Amino acid sequence: MMETAQTDVISRAASGDAGAMAELYTQYFDGVYDFLARMLRNQQDAEDAAQDTFVKAFRGLPGLEQPERFKSWLFSIAHNTAMTQLRRKGREVPFPDDSRGGGDGDGGSGIFDVADADRLTQPEQALGIAATAQLVWEAAAGLEERQYAVLDLNVRQGLESPEIAEAIGVTRNHAAVLLNRAKASLRSSTSALFLLREGSGRCEQLRHEVGASHGGTLTPDLAAAIGRHSRSCITCQSTQAGLMTPEVVFGALAPVVAAGAFKAGVWATVAGGIGLAAGTGAIAGAGAGAAAGAAAG
Repeated sequence: MMETAQTDVISRAASGDAGAMAELYTQYFDGVYDFLARMLRNQQDAEDAAQDTFVKAFRGLPGLEQPERFKSWLFSIAHNTAMTQLRRKGREVPFPDDSRGGGDGDGGSGIFDVADADRLTQPEQALGIAATAQLVWEAAAGLEERQYAVLDLNVRQGLESPEIAEAIGVTRNHAAVLLNRAKASLRSSTSALFLLREGSGRCEQLRHEVGASHGGTLTPDLAAAIGRHSRSCITCQSTQAGLMTPEVVFGALAPVVAAGAFKAGVWATVAGGIGLAAGTGAIAGAGAGAAAGAAAG
């Protein structure tokens, strides 16, 4: 539940308070940018989408009748902006060949699958996270776009099913079903990738079934074959037991961060677009609590 102090900030921002707007921008920008970068797999595209998202959000904020819906409303704009950009470009997000490099050759090698142990709730989990971060991101990046969105919105951005329903425009029941399926798909794909890359050296039958023609790439048919095999193979089940919970690892992936100059520049564009005189300096004046992160909102 959103705290009263937070709804007060949102209400003041909706009334045109420049300081409140800057506080909201500072609090939510990083989460929105990370979501967009991971949806689009390209930082240049994410920058364009982030600017569009915040311009639309602050222009539309006076019409938001329920301040407690701000977070799901903001991510609805971000999600719609990302999907519009993907449709306009007539392409799917780049996977698997360039998903680790930021997509479309933007040079951000490894920006998506880097683990941040500080995001873990249990410090002892830090020992195993680096080894599985790449597998988990590869599995997440292979999800269908809407499945990926609901997974990210829940695990990384802290939205529950009712908020996800608002963010992607479905019923609450449908959002809950989509989220359960997304988590199940993440687990099964991560397990299949793990067995494909690690298990064939321990299980002769698995090695025989997967063959050598896949090149380490997980196809739907191959994932299904590995899943069927592992359900009846004690050796592979034992191998899988050493794998960290994929949702935990996914939530602990380090945020994709925009350059500080870009973040300030977007605020200048947003402020100018809605007629504020605060400009970029308003960011520095935002409250100290604003950096607490969108997940707490």
